[in-house]
Amino acid sequence: LYIAVALRMNTWWAVALLLPVLAVFNNFIIPWEEQHLTETFGDAYRDYCKRVRRWI
Repeated sequence: LYIAVALRMNTWWAVALLLPVLAVFNNFIIPWEEQHLTETFGDAYRDYCKRVRRWI
């Protein structure tokens, strides 16, 4: 939705800013959260990961 609005408003800089933010989330924040959730919930979280993709 963010990309669609940025493109519709012809603000290419907003799209350019989004890419590094997504890279940080994908490479640092999400793996940290997944590790924490695995430690907290164990097999229940692993089963959930098998059913649900990382980016819903």
